[in-house]
Amino acid sequence: KPQPAVHWYRRAGDLALTSFAYETAIEHYDRALELEPDEEGLASHPGRGEALSAPGELDPAQPSYDSAKERAVLARDTESEAAARHGLARVAVRRGDAELAIEEASSGIDLLGAGVAPALQSRLLGVRSTGKILIGAEESVWVTQNFC
Repeated sequence: KPQPAVHWYRRAGDLALTSFAYETAIEHYDRALELEPDEEGLASHPGRGEALSAPGELDPAQPSYDSAKERAVLARDTESEAAARHGLARVAVRRGDAELAIEEASSGIDLLGAGVAPALQSRLLGVRSTGKILIGAEESVWVTQNFC
């Protein structure tokens, strides 16, 4: 079980992230990662990746999302893996790699069962739709958006 301080560092990171204080968020997420065992670091890495990628820093964000995905796979935490894949898909879209964005988002959607993490599913569908728009598959975007 994570130390109580880990929980508060994560929450402080989340608050800083929502306040657009990206450097502060990264500091809090890094502190949480220092204090927690490897298998319990899942919640800190996606937030760290988001804080890194929000101001356009894609190069350092990718390793955070990759690490989060690896840790989630090892822990068999499908929701955390889907969240990491969402981050990787967002980075891919911002880099212009539509195929990778579609692949990561689709894998994240496949990991989640019906009714599990609907907000995350919605974000995954959105980034997958963006990837499809980038490759000119607008008709499949329309079907996806109207189906959900």
